[in-house]
Amino acid sequence: MSPRKIKAQPSNDDRVIVTTSLGVRIECHPVITEMEVLEENIRAQFEWPEVPQRDISSTVPPDAGPEWPRTMEMSEEYVNQHATKEEQAAWAEYLLATWAVDAEYIAKLMDGRVRLFCLHGVTVLDEKSEEEWVEEHEFMGMVVPPGRLARKLHYFRTEVLGTSTDMFVITKGIYQAAGVDKDKLDEYEATFRSEMGRAVGEALGADQETTEPAEPKPEEGLVG
Repeated sequence: MSPRKIKAQPSNDDRVIVTTSLGVRIECHPVITEMEVLEENIRAQFEWPEVPQRDISSTVPPDAGPEWPRTMEMSEEYVNQHATKEEQAAWAEYLLATWAVDAEYIAKLMDGRVRLFCLHGVTVLDEKSEEEWVEEHEFMGMVVPPGRLARKLHYFRTEVLGTSTDMFVITKGIYQAAGVDKDKLDEYEATFRSEMGRAVGEALGADQETTEPAEPKPEEGLVG
């Protein structure tokens, strides 16, 4: 493949530039508000299971009116320590239903974030000409979509993103571009690595978390 054409960029120490696993440099932009709006919109599209209720009528005073609650939501602590077998079964059913919806939600959210980052979240600095990459993809037998936005997304997914860790690096870069402090960035990184470990463990049928994902190359880290 031909070398990528590097865009001339003004010198600016405040820019946040990261390098993906495919060796592509991108500049991250502070689209945190857009990310929050996207998340709220996608979450609203799903019907989430209601938390099971437990009977607390025995705690209601004899002279209490109808407005006094007779039930309350179960919690994990309550289920682990006090729940009846029927309540434990209801809780287990609730968790299964929640996990099923959550899996669909996460998949749609991740797809939405890829699209948001492609359109507004980053500027690709090492970019091939459209004529060049379209010719290469068609030569390899890949289907290249016809629309402008569809092509932009196709290029982002195939020529910029290489692994799931790239989305983490880009997201962290977006947070940094927005001025999020280092403690919050470290917290986000720890959460990501923990979730990645659990996901890999579940995929392998492991009983516990696996080791952390491989560290990106030095040039894949954040630079100011």
